[in-house]
Amino acid sequence: MEHQVTINTREHFFDYIEDPVSRKLIEAMDELMRRELFDAITTSEILKRAGVSRSTFYRHYRDKYDLLNQNYQKLLDETLMQVPNGLTYKKAFFALYRALQSCPAFFRNALSSNDKDGLKSYIFTVSYNIFDQMMRRQGLNMDQNYNRLLLIGYLSGSLEITCIWAERGMKEPLEELFRISYELMPHDIRTHLALAYM
Repeated sequence: MEHQVTINTREHFFDYIEDPVSRKLIEAMDELMRRELFDAITTSEILKRAGVSRSTFYRHYRDKYDLLNQNYQKLLDETLMQVPNGLTYKKAFFALYRALQSCPAFFRNALSSNDKDGLKSYIFTVSYNIFDQMMRRQGLNMDQNYNRLLLIGYLSGSLEITCIWAERGMKEPLEELFRISYELMPHDIRTHLALAYM
């Protein structure tokens, strides 16, 4: 391992959003998501609730999915994205899932969307890229179809468990959720991950 990275633990998902306009937009989205499904909410409703102009919104974001995904990325930047830099996978996992627990209704609703631009799809793509990078750094041949399919299967299953956990109210302890996620990992991936990142 290169060096040990410390994590800047924040109490709430919104604490990762430092830009005031983005924070107002996400808070407005959160209020709306307490009453409506994410897919049913319009950008106009978010703008009205946040008191943000359409031109300001479109200077920063393409649409409501981009708003959600870009701000989720801020959480990932300080958690999972730090694993290749030396943060342990377990510490990153716990910090990420504690942030999800800080907004259970928000994430339950956001993860219920099956839109191709939705948070689930975004999480899968980003997670795949992170794991692919980590595995390549450890010498696992990720160009082999076998290894790619193992990773796709693991990430799909792990993401589905996260969605079920969110849907059920995030009641299972994080230690149990981590253990399940780790046990689901294919042996080759788990071995390579444990060598450098656990």
